[in-house]
Amino acid sequence: MATFYVMNANTLAAKQAVASAGLGGVYIAANWASLQPNGAGSALNSSAIAALNQEIADARSLGLGICFSHSPQYSPNWVKSSVEPFKDQNGDEYLSTDSGKQVRNWFWTANGRQYIADFYTKVWQGLTPENRMAVTYLKFGGGYYGEIQYPPEVGSSPDWLYRGFGNSMQTGVGLAPGLTACPEPGYVPFTGSDSQDVAWINWFLGGIEDFVRWQIDLLKSLGWTCPLFAMHPGYSVRNNTGRSNSGWRQNFAIGVDFTRMMGIYKNDPQVWPWSTWLGGYDGWTPNTFDSDQAAWKKLYATAAAHGKHYNIGGENTGGETNSDLDAILDSALGATPPSTTGPIYSDGRPQTAWSGYKHIMWLDYASLTAGGSNATLAHYGQKAAAV
Repeated sequence: MATFYVMNANTLAAKQAVASAGLGGVYIAANWASLQPNGAGSALNSSAIAALNQEIADARSLGLGICFSHSPQYSPNWVKSSVEPFKDQNGDEYLSTDSGKQVRNWFWTANGRQYIADFYTKVWQGLTPENRMAVTYLKFGGGYYGEIQYPPEVGSSPDWLYRGFGNSMQTGVGLAPGLTACPEPGYVPFTGSDSQDVAWINWFLGGIEDFVRWQIDLLKSLGWTCPLFAMHPGYSVRNNTGRSNSGWRQNFAIGVDFTRMMGIYKNDPQVWPWSTWLGGYDGWTPNTFDSDQAAWKKLYATAAAHGKHYNIGGENTGGETNSDLDAILDSALGATPPSTTGPIYSDGRPQTAWSGYKHIMWLDYASLTAGGSNATLAHYGQKAAAV
């Protein structure tokens, strides 16, 4: 049985409308900036944590499921000023002021992880036991828009920006426990030997892998027993392109490698993959090669290869029409493979045993009620019932 949720239905009236449309749940996020505005180690703002508890209680009262997230990308000013920014090979720091993009390097730094752990812990402690138990599943990532990725503004081909040049990453000073400094300080990827590149690639992606593993351990240690969904972004490197390929390098610069990241939790029955790009199209039809597949198909194929497709979920990117909504649900949740070839592996093996996506999150309530050409809440409810 598939589940159908709505993002950003923040008011009681919005939640009532979601329930009336026959949809199963809502997304509720903890906002770090409003919950902990007063500095490292400070108590949560009492009004903000009360409001968060009330929002969950409202959903509970309507019988709605709850997808929860800590959303560290909405960090308070004291975090942004005290955690080292990402830095590229040109010495430029990543200091975006756009909403949802204001990340710092808590992936690698000891103080960044300390602040994340303190926030996650205080949120757990601040939620009532009833509200903790009401959470149906939890999404995590930690990067730009909450996803598992480094900052994705990475320049242009062939001059991609590789953000492994911050002081901590280059010198080892201030690194989180278990991480190591750059194996060859100052080296810029793809300017030397293949062995140098391989060492840099494994080190750079190893840091993001370690951050994912660290978050899973943290969430479990706090007491979260619900399914945990890893938010996989974008396109990902593909198996039929190599390190000399410009697209491969672009995705590597962002740190997006579905296979490596899923390898972290492939044997963990509590952790599952989540696609943040369900509305994407194949780059080529028929999708003969791995690089031809839309992102959500590639993620599904990777999940199937790791035995993690039985509880896979995902969300659209926003701005779709009712026809787009139909296409997304018919393909991602369909009973049969979504194309003549379906999700495949790069070496041409037959398609994976298709069982479809199990959870859909729609972005978002405002668009579903905005009118115009946008998909509507009523249509989403009707389509969900039909599926």
